[in-house]
Amino acid sequence: MARWKPWALIICVIGLVGCSSSETDLYSGTIEGVEVPVLTEIGGSLDKIEVEEGQRVKKGDVLAALDPRLLEQQVREAEAHLLSAQAQLEGAKAGTRSRELSKAASQIEQVEAQIRHLQTQQDRFQAAIVQREAMLAQVQAQWKGAVSTLRYQEKRLKDVETLAEQGAEAQERVELQREAVHQASIAVESLQSQVDAHQAQLAIANKEKEALGPQIQSVNAQLKAADAQFGLLQEGVTVHTLKQLEAQKAMAEAKLEQARLQREKAVVVSPVNGVIARRNVSVGEIVKPSYQLFTLFERDRLQLTVYVPENKLNLVQVGQIAEVAVDAYPNQLFKGRVKHIAENAEFTPKNVQTAEERTKMVFAVTLVMEEGLDKLKPGMPADVSWNRGKKP
Repeated sequence: MARWKPWALIICVIGLVGCSSSETDLYSGTIEGVEVPVLTEIGGSLDKIEVEEGQRVKKGDVLAALDPRLLEQQVREAEAHLLSAQAQLEGAKAGTRSRELSKAASQIEQVEAQIRHLQTQQDRFQAAIVQREAMLAQVQAQWKGAVSTLRYQEKRLKDVETLAEQGAEAQERVELQREAVHQASIAVESLQSQVDAHQAQLAIANKEKEALGPQIQSVNAQLKAADAQFGLLQEGVTVHTLKQLEAQKAMAEAKLEQARLQREKAVVVSPVNGVIARRNVSVGEIVKPSYQLFTLFERDRLQLTVYVPENKLNLVQVGQIAEVAVDAYPNQLFKGRVKHIAENAEFTPKNVQTAEERTKMVFAVTLVMEEGLDKLKPGMPADVSWNRGKKP
């Protein structure tokens, strides 16, 4: 019988060790929280923010709120339009009365008077805007002149200081020039303050004029409705007219529902249980629809990504269980499940330590943690080994 040679035994042991290590390859990654963006559905000015970074929140908790005043006004207008539509429909069904004609004519006169008053206000605001624009332009021109003077005086000061160092100019002349620079600087600051004040006044005038726009539109709509009502009273009610009024009522109901929905969207709530990771806005900031206000880390959802070499990809499949180890709990393994395997290969990310490893083609494999959610934290380094036992 042939005997085992000592060197052959050593080779066998080495081979077994190699096989064992290949079965327990470790892949490193970092525990990551699942980010959930919190977006606004509508635009507006942020009226309040209820949370800070790091704060834990529950699904449905209020995170922030937009200024609701304009939205509430839209709801009131929609409610008024609905009441008007209901009244017109009920009046048409009840029949025409002579005193109703007089009342409708009086209403038209009142609305027309409101329109004239608003137009007068608008003209006055426009005149104020033109005047303030002219004053702003004048002060800005003076400011530019003062800036030019300051720069000239500063250049003169450098020249005088140079001559004084060379003994060609008296120190008193340097002090006089410094005073000239100081006076020029004061003039620039004073004019800058005037520019800022005129710009603020112009902005206020523009806002006052813009505020009249919705009012004028609303009153014009009232005038059209009053004209239409007067015409209906004069002509009498027909089946066609009743259907039209019913349709107007239905439209008013839909607009009211839409206005209420928009008002509800002014309050931004948390879509999930989580932790505020980032706050991107401050109170008073103007945001547009779909602007990302916050980023949440969803609680009880952790994942990590590792990069598996192409020649080991056959050992991994979606749904497979993996064992995850972290330095914080050296004697404990946590179960993770393969959620996704990248379709395309890529070069190993550059944060891998050796240049040799960075040249390999790998596939990104994403795992979802199923254990240790009360212990594991985003940012923890982790080592992954595949439990070849299988999908559940």
